[in-house]
Amino acid sequence: MQTARFRLAEPPRLPFVPVALIYLSALTEFFGFEPLHAEELAISITIGLISVAWFEFLKMANTQKKNRNLLDHASQIDNKT
Repeated sequence: MQTARFRLAEPPRLPFVPVALIYLSALTEFFGFEPLHAEELAISITIGLISVAWFEFLKMANTQKKNRNLLDHASQIDNKT
């Protein structure tokens, strides 16, 4: 008898380190960073979201293609019997 194993989802991690590097004055002085202006921050977030979105779309398309191939293969096996 097998039991199902479930993993608890981890809470989302916020990007504390990059935010601290950019907006805490002691760290920005040490590393030589400058805080981002609202426009620069919006551009960065938008580019990040687009980057993730196209990759997720690609993964979804590949998954649908695999599922379609599995269904085609299963129907061919059924037709042979």
